[in-house]
Parts: sequence; C-alpha cells; structure tokens
Amino acid sequence: MRDGTWFDLSPVREVRSVVALLDDIGPLGTNLGDHRSSGLLPTHGTPWITSLHDLETIAQVCQRPSEFLLYLRRRTDSDVTTYYKGADELDLFMLFMDADLYVEPDPDQLHPQHPDAPRETKRARPTHDEDAVLTFVGDQCAELDAWMNRDSLVPGAPQPVKPTYRALPRVLDLVDAVEAHGNGMVRFGADMFALSEETQQTVLKGIDECIRRTRLDGQPHDGMISLAGAWGHPTLFFFTRPHASDQDPVLRRFAAYIRLKRHQLGSDRSYGLLFDEDGNFELAMYFNSLPEADANLDALVKAANLQEPAAAGPRVPPFARRTTRRIRSGRKNR
Repeated sequence: MRDGTWFDLSPVREVRSVVALLDDIGPLGTNLGDHRSSGLLPTHGTPWITSLHDLETIAQVCQRPSEFLLYLRRRTDSDVTTYYKGADELDLFMLFMDADLYVEPDPDQLHPQHPDAPRETKRARPTHDEDAVLTFVGDQCAELDAWMNRDSLVPGAPQPVKPTYRALPRVLDLVDAVEAHGNGMVRFGADMFALSEETQQTVLKGIDECIRRTRLDGQPHDGMISLAGAWGHPTLFFFTRPHASDQDPVLRRFAAYIRLKRHQLGSDRSYGLLFDEDGNFELAMYFNSLPEADANLDALVKAANLQEPAAAGPRVPPFARRTTRRIRSGRKNR
C-alpha cells in the first residue's frame, strides 16, 4: 500500500527473494543447497543470499532484467544449488553468463508436474544423470575483473569488453524487441534464455517457416512450442500475417486459439508473437492465468479438434546445455 492505495498483485505469478548483506560471506552464501538440506533454508522459495557488492556488480553487468531473473531461478530453484559448489558468487555468475551453470531436471519429476505436456525426449534421462554430479567452480572472473578495472587503465590502453550473456544474436534481438513491448515480458526473456541452443534454433526456424509460407500464399500461419520444464509450463506461439490482412482480426483469431491450446496443455503462461510477412516483429501477447478445470473450454477444445499432446511426439528438451558449451573449471569425476 502506498498513499492509502492498495496494489492488486493477483496477476503476479513469480516472486523471488533476495537477501543482500553488507559483508561478503563467501561459501555461506554460495552453497545454498547445504543450507536447504540442513533445514536452515526452505526447500521451496529459497532466498538468494549475496553481498551488496556482488549484487551491485551483477546489476552493472546484466543488460536485461530477464538475465537476472534466470540467474535467480538457477541459483535458488534448481539442482544447481545441490551440485554446483563455489567460494565466490561472481564465479557462479560468470559461469552463468557463459550459458552454463545448469543441471538438467529429473524427467521423472517433470512429467507428474506437467502431465498434459508432450513427453520428454529419450535424451533427458542420460543428460540428467550426466549433469547431476558435484561440480566445483573455480576462478571465472578474469574477464569481469578486467572490465570492472577499466577506469584504472593507463590512457590509450585498449578498453576491455563488457561481459555479455552468451546466446544466439537473433534470440538476443528478439528478446529485446519483446521485452520493450510491455508487461510480463521479462519472463519471456528468462524462458528464452533458458533454452538450449538447439531449441532456440527450433524457435527461430519455426518463425522463419511461418514467414516463408505467408509470403508464398498470402495467408496467416502459426506455430507453437511447448517448453514445460523446471520453472513451470510456458508455451510459445508465433503467428505471421500478410500485409493485406488487418491486424485486429488476425489477433482475435490467434488469441482464441492460444486460449484453447494453453488450456488443453495446462500451460501456466503463454506468449504470442506476431510478425508480418517480411519478418518484422509487430506485437506480443501474454497470458498468465493459472490452468484450472473448465468444462466449457474442454468442450471448445474438443469441437476445435486440436491435436492431442501425445500425438505431437516428444518435446524438444528446452533446458539442455549449449552444444558450444565451455567450462574453464574442472568437473569432479563420478
């Protein structure tokens, strides 16, 4: 409440807690999994514990709010807390910026959480077993230290490059365009950055294919990807329209489709992206109502003859490691 006015927080779907301390507590802050197993911290809703210095440094480096949100997810609400050990928060952060700091979720736990989503691929189990080993993170901060000390360089010395999150350039551009669109889109960026490079390419190829078809036949086209994972069940819809079609009727049609499909899949959040036939991003839609039983929607789904999730085949594992993954510190052998 501010100035006697209550804020409506009912649309809020994701809350993260940050505990910022004046002192640097080292491994006491980085090894959150040990605190959870001892009962000192809760298993669900674990706060991120860090120093003001590290928080300020991360704030200077992060270029997008979605990067910070994904980092909080990884550090507090994933198996990273169990299997990654480090003495310094910034070492973990720089490993994250290099598109690492990740443990594949256990597929046996994911399916009960998202029973209506397409099943995981056969790769999910061996990938989880490969990831779920203790990893000690050493010094990752050479690039960060150089950039933070840029003001102390002698005049004329080459300026160090600011560390940036490693993702496909087109994905970075898409996230920037969508996040600038409106509310709720920070979660879109975090969900996109959580995808493997393979799945990011799948998204881009799906968008390109819809654009290609619209150019050929002058008709709207659409595609959808289910991204059920450790942080809920986001679904991504992308649509294209020809220049000859007005935007409003196309949006009404696709919004109705999203409403039915996300109900069928039990998706807790959905993003709809509209592109014109030249591939220009035009508009984003965000749906975050929680899935619930609805006989009327069930009937509409049946009448629309939507494809069943099982018939769509196994989903692409969205959170697998990058194929171009690099790690500068060693992993402990199993």
